Amino acid sequence: GTHSLTRDDIENAIKTRQWILDLMQAKATRERASFVQSVIERYVMLPQLPSPPFSGFGESASDPTTLLKENTKDSISVLSANCYSHTHIVGNMAAKLSSSMQSTSQDTSLRTKEGVASALAELRQLPILSVVEEKLHAR
Repeated sequence: GTHSLTRDDIENAIKTRQWILDLMQAKATRERASFVQSVIERYVMLPQLPSPPFSGFGESASDPTTLLKENTKDSISVLSANCYSHTHIVGNMAAKLSSSMQSTSQDTSLRTKEGVASALAELRQLPILSVVEEKLHAR
């Protein structure tokens, strides 16, 4: 029989390809937390791709979506850990930055060049790029 692809199949293939490229980007460079979170969220919603018309690779190749999820779940676990295990550090720094903006603040470390450099050095150790790091960088 002939196997024809529908418009939906093609759109799903494009969505899947975009997700794979984003996943590779998130693994290769420090990206914003929101970008990494979107890659993680899209993992669970990957569209179902049609089975190829040939089955030369045995049973496992008959469901490309399951195969893709299987092959990328470790990367997703790592990204997830990167994203969520450092939120306390980012949160503390954001609170510190916010309080340093108050004129009554006792903590003036983020008002000095050294303090900002030290905070940036700490944030740069993290595998993700945070908004607070970008704000400090602007200082």
